[in-house]
Amino acid sequence: MSKLTLLESEERARALRERLNTYGHAYYVLDAPMVSDQEYDKLYHELVAIETEYPELIIQESPTQRVGG
Repeated sequence: MSKLTLLESEERARALRERLNTYGHAYYVLDAPMVSDQEYDKLYHELVAIETEYPELIIQESPTQRVGG
């Protein structure tokens, strides 16, 4: 992935958080996975990379800020 600007990273992080939260709800609450574990992990790690690059984008509702499973 090419390096994103702060603005692009902010938008991508928002989109990733929405998708991951939707996928997490479907998996853990509805017991109806929407994507494979590999796809979820790929998106999750992309979000971690963005938040590592731009820590100011970390928000409390981010899947990366949850403890436990």
